[in-house]
Amino acid sequence: MNEIQTHARVILVVEDDPMTRVLLADMLESAGFIAVMAATAAQAQRLFAARDPDAAILDVDLGHGLNGFDLADAFHRRSPAIALLFLTHLPDSRFVSRASNSLPEGAAYLRKDQLFDKRILLEALEAVLSGEVTSEHRHDWRTDRPNDVLSRTQIEVMSLVAQGRSSSDIAQARGTNVRTVQYVITRSLERMGIDPQLEVTERRQAVATFLRDAGSSRAEA
Repeated sequence: MNEIQTHARVILVVEDDPMTRVLLADMLESAGFIAVMAATAAQAQRLFAARDPDAAILDVDLGHGLNGFDLADAFHRRSPAIALLFLTHLPDSRFVSRASNSLPEGAAYLRKDQLFDKRILLEALEAVLSGEVTSEHRHDWRTDRPNDVLSRTQIEVMSLVAQGRSSSDIAQARGTNVRTVQYVITRSLERMGIDPQLEVTERRQAVATFLRDAGSSRAEA
């Protein structure tokens, strides 16, 4: 691999976990980048305005409020040339109600559990900076990713099931009817390999475990 030329480009790192944030900054600075760090969406917006970064590395799940996709949309509107790299534990954007094809063009999507070597991150960062992102830099496109068996709608509904919501509650929240919700639940359970005849509490726990193992922060045991 050719040596990556960084030219002291500024990279905004948005990550709510302190240890991960520092590790990412150290990794970037050792490669010659200038890293600026934000723990929250509000901090990220202030740093974006103050530093005009060349790229942003964004955790998707930032807790309450704006998520990484929301920030990316805002950054892209203000600076269309900014390079974007999503770095997250979520298998794909369905877990925050986004379709993969709705992400900004040229963005990379890396799963944290797939970063076996820092070169994976640095090469993906160089790819977004140079406009040469390929499927190698889009872990959300992989067919072997967790929960590939479920659609975005199914993940959203089953996340509510995992939280203990009833079919009527889910139907009201989604603006649909109970029969449709029950059909989605039954089909989802079949795809998840969970017995639909389980007692309600056991079923909720099984669904929560399935989603949590796949990386969903919405699942509650």
